Parts: sequence; C-alpha cells; structure tokens
Amino acid sequence: MPAPSPDAAAQLWLDQIPLADRLAAAAHTDIRLWGWLAAGLVTIAVSVAVARGGLIGRLRLAIERNGPDPWLVRTAGVGAFALTVLAARALTDAIAGQPPVQAASGVLPGVGLAIIVLTPLQWLIRSRPRTWPWIAGTAAGVAILAATWLPYALSLGAATRPLPNGPVRAGLETMSRQAGLSSPFLGLSDDPAFVADVSGGLGPTHVTIGPRLLAGPPDQARALVGHVAGHFAHADILILSLIYAGMTAGALAALAAVYRPLARTMGVAEALGEPEGLPVATVVAVAAIALSTLGGGAYLRWANMRADAYALDRSRAPDGLARGLLSEWDHASVDPSPVEEALFYTHPPLRRRLVRIAEWQAARSG
Repeated sequence: MPAPSPDAAAQLWLDQIPLADRLAAAAHTDIRLWGWLAAGLVTIAVSVAVARGGLIGRLRLAIERNGPDPWLVRTAGVGAFALTVLAARALTDAIAGQPPVQAASGVLPGVGLAIIVLTPLQWLIRSRPRTWPWIAGTAAGVAILAATWLPYALSLGAATRPLPNGPVRAGLETMSRQAGLSSPFLGLSDDPAFVADVSGGLGPTHVTIGPRLLAGPPDQARALVGHVAGHFAHADILILSLIYAGMTAGALAALAAVYRPLARTMGVAEALGEPEGLPVATVVAVAAIALSTLGGGAYLRWANMRADAYALDRSRAPDGLARGLLSEWDHASVDPSPVEEALFYTHPPLRRRLVRIAEWQAARSG
C-alpha cells in the first residue's frame, strides 16, 4: 500500500483536531481581520477629525488663558488625544465582539504610556529640530534590544531547577549535542503554560522545558526543543530585534520627511513638536505599524519554517514535531487567506507546517 501524499498525511494529523474547532478558528481569524482593518481606519478617521476640528488647539486656548504653559499643554494634549483615539478603538473592538471590559482595559494604561513617551519626545523635537529622528531612533533601538534580546542573551528568567533524570532528559542531552550546544544547563520551569526555550549568548546556555513536555513523549520534547534551538543557532531574536529597531528609526525619519505636506492636507498649521501635530504623527504611525507588522511577520514565518527544518534534521522526530505542533496549536485558522497570514501569523499556518514535516518524512523513507 503506497504511503499517503504529504497533503494527505498532513490532513490525517489535522483530523485529530475536531472539525468544529477548525471551523471556529477560521471564523475567528476572519473576524480578527475585519477588526484589525476597522481599528486602523477608526484611528485614522479620529485623527483626521481631531485635526480638522482644531480640538487640541481649543484645549491649548483653555489651558493658556492666563499665560503660556507649554509642558501642561503638551501633557494635556497628549493625554486627551490618546484617550480619544484609544476609547474609539476600544468601542470598535467591543462592536467586533471583544468583551467590553477587555476592550477597555488598555485605555488608561495606553494614555499613561503615551504621556510618558510622547511628551518628552515633543520637547526633543522642538529642542533638536534637525537631529531628533536620529536621537529618538537610537534611543528606541537601544530600548528594543534591552527589552527583547538582552534578557534572552543573559537567560534571565530561565529555570534554575535542574531537569530530572529520565528519558526526556536523556533525549535532550542527545539533542543538545546534535545542535552543537556546549554543555547547556537543562532546566525545568514550574510555569504550567511554558513549553520550551533555548537562551544564552552572553552567558551560559540554558535549555528549559515546561511540565507538559516533561510529562509527554521524549520525541516530542526533542522536536520542540530542536525548534527553539534552531532560533538560537540562527540568532533570530537578535535579528528580529534589529529589524524592529531599524523599522522604528525609519518610521521616525519618515515622519520628519512627510510631516509638513501631510499636515497641510489635514489642515494643521503647527509644527511637529506641538500637540496639534499628534493626529498627523498618528496617521504616519498607523502606516508604519502596518509595514512593520508585514515585515516582521514575514521574517518570523521564514525563520520558524527554518527552525522546523532544523528540528527535524537534528531530532529525527517528525511525529514528535507534528504532535507538538498540534498540542501547541494557537486556535488560529489552519489554512488562512494570504492577507490574514501576512498580518497575523508569526508562524506558518499549521497545515503548511504539517505538510513540510510530511515532505521531510517522505524524502527520507525512500
């Protein structure tokens, strides 16, 4: 009896997920697409309405009735504008089906973060009108690296409890040797939601798994650790951090370049460093976020497919990797549209990953 084709083999694995769950995931992904588009359009519409209505200018007049107070104007302008935009987005999310409490939960923290970041940024723009994009871009890049790559390179938060002896540990020791990891510390996380990670670079290498992998089949643990070992071997966290740092710096430079013509189009006469310019900057930010989502997602999908291949070549556990992917399925559509994949997927869709596993298996079975 001939072996099933890779597509058929992938479908056999997918059939382990109930059809109702797969259909619900597809419907949820479709709703998410419309919600994402609506949120972007609402943000742009609110920004244009605030700009053309001169609402921040009116707030300035009310605050400075008794004399100039630039810091209060900037703080109040940032806070009021952020509250307007975030409240409108929360309402949009609630209409799209998100629980109202969850939709509104990020409004006040978002307003606080906007005040903390944007008020000093406006001061910097006014103080250094020519060089502010490079100063702010460098600071943002350093912050991104410090928040994403540095903890990973230092293995901060990695488990310090040794992984107990047994078949899983023995398999991971073999997996580590095949992946070229030099004497890694094999640890066990107590977090029930934790799956696996390989971290280090500026310190000892840590291979950490969670309780579910320890309790599961050894080949599944080898395969999933092989996947994250692929990210470690290819420095994907560092590369992605640099990508986002570069995109942030590029967005700031683009804002400086397009602000004046865009401000004229939106009916804003004030300079970029004034709170009246926030709606214009927000429209540019929406475009920059969309582009960074597309760029970062494309790299991540490619890197995750490469990490799957790395795991297969070193763990030699295709069934273990397939079971691991099924067990860690994120309830997103297993076969999304190209637009949905480009916007929402940091990993290739589940069906495609299973097809690649089946192709690898078929190529080595003759």
